[in-house]
Amino acid sequence: MPVKYRLKGENFTIVSGPDAGKKFMRGRVYEQVPDGYQERFEKIPETDKPPAPAVPRMPKKKPVAPVPGPGTLDAGNKLSAISPQLSEKKLTNEE
Repeated sequence: MPVKYRLKGENFTIVSGPDAGKKFMRGRVYEQVPDGYQERFEKIPETDKPPAPAVPRMPKKKPVAPVPGPGTLDAGNKLSAISPQLSEKKLTNEE
């Protein structure tokens, strides 16, 4: 099994030499280290078992209360909200 390396510090891009333009990013695994940059990488210990598969996280959804729309039943099981003006008069007891 080949030796693998991980970047220890900040991300960097090589600007000259045979590896010019290559980007090395923290958190990624590399099989080769560019010459002259060995001190920026650490060896990853070998394990016999493969890594566990990633489990996607699903965002938790907050429950949403239903919003009554036009033509819905009110608390007395009567059809309300026929028109906004009638509903307002009924609620405020104005005539």
